[in-house]
Amino acid sequence: MEPAHRFLLAGLLATLLASGPAPASPGPQSRQIAISKAYLLLPVAPSAPKSVVEVWDNGGRICQFNATLATASTDSILYWASLDTRPFRGHTITLNVSSLTDEGFAMIQQSDFIPGREAVGSETYRPKFHFTCETGWNNDPNGLLYHNGEWHMFCQNNPYGTGWDNMSWYHAVSRDLMNWDTLPLAIHSPSLSDMAFSGGGAVDSANSAGWKT
Repeated sequence: MEPAHRFLLAGLLATLLASGPAPASPGPQSRQIAISKAYLLLPVAPSAPKSVVEVWDNGGRICQFNATLATASTDSILYWASLDTRPFRGHTITLNVSSLTDEGFAMIQQSDFIPGREAVGSETYRPKFHFTCETGWNNDPNGLLYHNGEWHMFCQNNPYGTGWDNMSWYHAVSRDLMNWDTLPLAIHSPSLSDMAFSGGGAVDSANSAGWKT
């Protein structure tokens, strides 16, 4: 198995194996959502209070993270954080938020597209040469890895806010180190107590380390 694929598999397994006690029945701060599209969009508003968000499926917790979600239509939304729900299409998930109004829940939506993605790279203040994540906080590159004509960039990322939190591994690829395509998170922290911090990797095509199976 190639190292680049290992990163993706590790992130998937960490997400699928995260578990905890079964969630309570939906209440004022809990909603059940029948997943029919690719992404669950969460409106990030930096001025809003921080909430703990949990997503559950079939009695197991998919993920847990902190987010400052808009609580009213008057809140200034900085960007839409996206939770990839393609593996759960056709399922009914439970979304628990520690503190969110009915109006805030109503602003959460499903979509097959991520708003604002079409404009990434053309914004006035986004660096053109220095790598940046599409959304959220980023830091600490992990890599680069060169594999089959592409550079793989991994870096620390908080998908759900603009500050240090929810440490995950962002993943993007490029053929020229100038233009980057975003891939799904390579490693997604399954809980607030289990974050994906710094690391590294190498493409060992000849299996000189003897680690491949």
